[in-house]
Amino acid sequence: MLSDVDIGLYVGLGSSFFLNTVRTQKPRFAVLGRVGQTEFYKNIKLFPSAEQYSNIRIVRFYGSLYACNSQFFQRKFYELIRINLKEKTTNENQYEFVILDCSPFNFIDTVAVQMLIQVTKNRNNCIFDRRKSFFFADL
Repeated sequence: MLSDVDIGLYVGLGSSFFLNTVRTQKPRFAVLGRVGQTEFYKNIKLFPSAEQYSNIRIVRFYGSLYACNSQFFQRKFYELIRINLKEKTTNENQYEFVILDCSPFNFIDTVAVQMLIQVTKNRNNCIFDRRKSFFFADL
C-alpha cells in the first residue's frame, strides 16, 4: 500500500523528469544586439533598443547541445540566419558574419559536435556563400 508521501514523491519525480525533458528538447534561441555604447549584447526581443549590425548576425542558444536537440538546433539556427534548407537557397538578406554565442552551453556531446562540424562545412556547399564567415564565441 502506498502512503501519501510515496505518491507525492512519485508525482514530483515524474513531473520533474517530464519538465526537464521538454526544456532540453527545445531550448530557447535569441538574436543578440549591442546595448547602447556598451560591450553588452542582449536579446533584441527583450531589449528593443539593442542595435544589430546590418551584416552581422549574433545568435545565442540557451541550453546544452546533445543528440536529442541537435536537429532542432540546426533547423532553428538556419532559420535565424535566413537560410532555407529545403530549397538550399539563401535570402538576399544573408549576413556576412554569423556568430554563435556558446556561453550558455553546459554540455555538448559527440553527436552535437558532429552536427556543428557539418554546419561549418556547409559553407562549402550552396547553402553558405564562401565569402561568409562563421564564428563561435565563448566556447
